Amino acid sequence: MKGLIDDTFKGIKLILDSSLAELDDYKQFVYEGEHIWQNFFYANHQVRYGHLELFQSSSGGIKVIHCVLYPHYSLDCGIFGFDMIALNGNITGIFCDITFLKERNTFLSLLCQESREQQRTLPEWADFFSPDFIFISLPNNTDDFFSKVNKVLISYLKTDIYKDYSPFNISKNIEKQNLYSIKQRQNPKTLKSLTAFIGEDKAREYIDKVMFPISS
Repeated sequence: MKGLIDDTFKGIKLILDSSLAELDDYKQFVYEGEHIWQNFFYANHQVRYGHLELFQSSSGGIKVIHCVLYPHYSLDCGIFGFDMIALNGNITGIFCDITFLKERNTFLSLLCQESREQQRTLPEWADFFSPDFIFISLPNNTDDFFSKVNKVLISYLKTDIYKDYSPFNISKNIEKQNLYSIKQRQNPKTLKSLTAFIGEDKAREYIDKVMFPISS
C-alpha cells in the first residue's frame, strides 16, 4: 500500500493535465516548510476552479490527496470531489462524489453499488452529497477501484457543456456551490489536521481560500 497514494495522485494529475489548463500564476497559497505540500490549480471551458493537492508530513505518517472541480456557474454538471487519506501507510478514508448533478453519473453509480458493503456511516455535516457518494476505507480490489475512479473523473471532464448550459440557473448554481463549500468547511477533521502542521489561522485561511472558496 506504500505507493498507492502516489500512484493514485499521478493518475488523477495526468487526467487533469491532459484535460485542463494549469494556472501557473495562481498564488493564493504558497507553502515553505518541512512537509511535502503540492498544490495545482486548473480551469477550462467547463471548470472555473480546479484544485489538486498532495500533502505528506515530514515523517511520512500522514498522506492526503484532495481534488475538487467547481464548474462554471452557467453549467449544471455538478461538483467533482475526491479525497484519499493514509495514516502510517494504511488507507483510512476514500471519498468520491459528483455533488448537485442533475442526472446520475453512470460510472459513479456503478462504483457506488459495488462499494455498498464497505460504505461507512456519514457524519452529520455530510448530508449534502449525492446518493452515489462513496465513503469507504480500503477497497477490496484497489487496482480495479482506482481504475474506475479515473473513469468517473474522465466522464465528468467529458461533460457535454452545451447540454448542461443553463444561463438562467446561474444564481441557483452559485448558491449550490457556496453551500458545498460551507458544508465542507464544517468537517472538523480537516481543520484539526491542518492546524497541527501550520497553525489554526493559516489552516483556516487555506480551507476557506484554497480548498473550499465561496463566491460573494
